[in-house]
Amino acid sequence: MGLFDFWKKKEADIPLLSSIGRAFGISPMRRDMHALYRGWVYTSVEAISEEVSTIDLVLTKSDSKGNKETITSHPALAVINDANPFMTKQFIFKRLQAHKELFGNEYWYIVRKGNTPAEIYPLLPSLVSPIPDEHTYVSGYNYRVSGKNYTIPKEDIIHFKNFSAESDIIGMSTLEAVRTAVETDYYAKEYNKSFFENSAQAGVVLTHEGEMNDEMSTRLLDKWNQNFQGPSKNFRTALLQGGLKMDRLQTNHADMEFIEQRKFSRDEILAIFRVPKTIIGILEDANFASAKTANYVFALRTISPKMRAIVDTLNEFFLPMFGDPSLKFDFRNPVPEDRTELISYYQSGINNGWLTLNEVRAKEGLTELENGNETFLPFSLTPYTTVKTEKGIAGPAEAIAKDITENLRKLFASHKEEKPGRLRDMSMNADIFEKVGKGKQDSRQKRAKKFEKKYEATSMKLFNDQTERAIANLEKELDRKDWKGKQLNLLDEDLEIEITIDLFTPLMNSLVETEGQAAFDMLKLDDEFDVSSPDIQKFIKANVKKFAGSITETSSRELRAIIASGVEQNESINQLKDRIENYSGFSETRATMIALTEVSRGQNKSELEAWDESGVVKAMIWYTALDERVDDECGLLHGKEIDLGDNFLTLDEMAAQGVSDYDGAIDSPPLHPNCRCVLIPVIDKGKRYEPKKPDPATLLQKYLTLENE
Repeated sequence: MGLFDFWKKKEADIPLLSSIGRAFGISPMRRDMHALYRGWVYTSVEAISEEVSTIDLVLTKSDSKGNKETITSHPALAVINDANPFMTKQFIFKRLQAHKELFGNEYWYIVRKGNTPAEIYPLLPSLVSPIPDEHTYVSGYNYRVSGKNYTIPKEDIIHFKNFSAESDIIGMSTLEAVRTAVETDYYAKEYNKSFFENSAQAGVVLTHEGEMNDEMSTRLLDKWNQNFQGPSKNFRTALLQGGLKMDRLQTNHADMEFIEQRKFSRDEILAIFRVPKTIIGILEDANFASAKTANYVFALRTISPKMRAIVDTLNEFFLPMFGDPSLKFDFRNPVPEDRTELISYYQSGINNGWLTLNEVRAKEGLTELENGNETFLPFSLTPYTTVKTEKGIAGPAEAIAKDITENLRKLFASHKEEKPGRLRDMSMNADIFEKVGKGKQDSRQKRAKKFEKKYEATSMKLFNDQTERAIANLEKELDRKDWKGKQLNLLDEDLEIEITIDLFTPLMNSLVETEGQAAFDMLKLDDEFDVSSPDIQKFIKANVKKFAGSITETSSRELRAIIASGVEQNESINQLKDRIENYSGFSETRATMIALTEVSRGQNKSELEAWDESGVVKAMIWYTALDERVDDECGLLHGKEIDLGDNFLTLDEMAAQGVSDYDGAIDSPPLHPNCRCVLIPVIDKGKRYEPKKPDPATLLQKYLTLENE
């Protein structure tokens, strides 16, 4: 039964629309809302509501023991999937979330067949108002349309609302929270529009040689303001009579820092809506890694909580209409799974014997393997051999002296001999390539773990210290008498970059040394990778400086924005301090992301430096695991071979794919956060590595170290 048929059986005919004109794009939205629902507000609301509209509801039924069963066919699902003859499921959820952002509220009218919901008709929030009740919060809903009031029982309305600090009945819209920034941006656009339309200025002081009584001056000012005040009336031409003179006082665009003001307003609007800039196509600070991170954060911090709020409302007020308390809605989480952490969990279980291959495959929905239920322990956990003792040795001192002499001769000899065949040619058939790539991935991941923990801990130390320095600088800034109207810089960027470089340089040195040596070992080179060489130290210094500058600039810029927002809202100093302490840029999440990204980047860059130093690597091949978790961009690069020093993706190639403002061409992984890709070297068989001849003291120290180990 449709809504129109339903209303025909009622004594009062309650229309859906306030007039037929409302059906053709004339919304009863307030006039000021029409003006504000433009630009960044429209884009933000569209981005959020489009994502929320893809919500994938899952209906479960619990038995007396708490076991859950997924229900794929039920009237509750049918009603939501086919709400009414005029609207799709995707539309009603998009409309729902958009109205929550713009109005703070959305109302679903439930049409029943008997006692069971049969159809859903969303009502315009601007036409509905709850009727307060001191005992039950709400006794019903007033629906005013076409100049008439209708009362709808509360049992027939599902009210979706945002939290409001001022009311438990009416929700507060996101637009209301960001209104000041939106209006500032709106007036800036109107001012700019008027400026180019009229090419004149009307910011003036009016002077008159004679005296004017209060009535004359008041009438003159009222008339002047009526004709010229406001952004839409700027730059009109004025006609002066009776000795009236006009002096211009209007500032120009440069004085107003017009572009910076609009950028600031934009960033504040997006921040309050919790929409990263890359989500709406702003790529001025973006690269592959930051874009992937933005998608993850948007799904985690914005979309998932909004979906959860919708599902909670449906569980509380919609599902009980079907008379089965064991029913519950859930939704498929839109946040991408952290596969790196899961794989680490699986590997730990298999390597330590508390997970079998088949148990892991079952979790991944894969079929069992023959003998897959057996557990294995690493070979390293069993003793290989023991030192053989021989009789007849003259004494420990003589034995050591003899041993050192013989081994020194062997070490010197190994550096003099030419061994052109000792380098492994990695450019083999496809099977060998896949095996080498998989083995390299595993070994890289093991080495990365210890560095990731150190990078994360160092990042958190930096963030904690920066929080204290930012709060101290805030107090100093607010103590100045002329701080109002000025930008508050909470971090001394030069100092922070210097501190960051000091903190991370030792870590980068250790990482480069480890990965450079691993690259030499893979090439079967006997010599040690020299991390202290001028070229390598120059490489380390440049990379740490770039990293320090990037994270410092981001933190400083975002802190300025959130504090400016708090100042604009007349917050107290304690509230401003809370903003700094709760700043997401000083969180463990960001520290973890820095650790994963920088360690992966450091590993690959160090390897390239080692290959270049070796002189025996002529090319490199991109390798990624072609499984269900592979990223599309990585999959396209799998098996691509380029000369050492070239790029896998140039800036022109990325621009052709719609990616711009990237900070450089792609010469190595990672291509995105949590990227698992590695590079396989291709050896030039006609060359061999010729290391510098070490001095005897170095060889002796190396030998004694090996003996002690």
